[in-house]
Amino acid sequence: MGACHDVPANIEIATPAASAPTVAASPEEPLPFLAAAAESKTDGAWARAIPKDKAFKAYEVGEVARALVTWRVGASHFVKRVDGPDLEASEWPVNHVAPVDLVVRASGKETTVPLGELCGSSETFDVSYCKHRGFRLRKEMQWGFPTEPSVAAAFSIGIVQGSDDFIVVRDGANLHVLHRQSSDGKCDDAKQGPLEICEGSEYAQVAELHVGLTTALFELIVESGGPIDCARDHYGQRLSPPPGL
Repeated sequence: MGACHDVPANIEIATPAASAPTVAASPEEPLPFLAAAAESKTDGAWARAIPKDKAFKAYEVGEVARALVTWRVGASHFVKRVDGPDLEASEWPVNHVAPVDLVVRASGKETTVPLGELCGSSETFDVSYCKHRGFRLRKEMQWGFPTEPSVAAAFSIGIVQGSDDFIVVRDGANLHVLHRQSSDGKCDDAKQGPLEICEGSEYAQVAELHVGLTTALFELIVESGGPIDCARDHYGQRLSPPPGL
């Protein structure tokens, strides 16, 4: 007979080895088209010493591959707070506020940090998102947020007289969210950790988020339902777009 029919009388069948239980991997967070990588060093342990705000809260995001950090500005509405001699109360920018949240989305879950109802608008040179997208400063312009390497993201909203400034500092697996109120008045130089600040405008910790040591961070700013326009003009000042845009 041919070889195909030469079947041995006794066949030994190997016993299959026991397999380890299957662990479902966390789904990787899908990213919007205009999300930008928010790379930083993870040595922001100095932020632990920043005093905690009375509303401080800690959040657990989890060990994830990547997380999307979104500064979300809601619809503005009128509140009568300050009257002026030349304008109706409804026309003063300080009398209009909008809810602002920091939303961290990872593995299909959203963690929302309320930042308050704040007045004003955001300038492109005061937010790290536009820098992360590759926009560049033009002559005589400068970024309005700290260049400290452990600062992963920065956001500011305000009027001519002052602003609310926020930064996210990466400290290993923790993200420290710091807030200060700045003004256009006198500035007596001071320091807070490695940060250069004005005396009286110190940062406070408003939140801490636990992520993974290797979690990749991405950033986005959403206002009026869409991403901020990093190419918009501000009294003749405009960022230079990245090559190819």
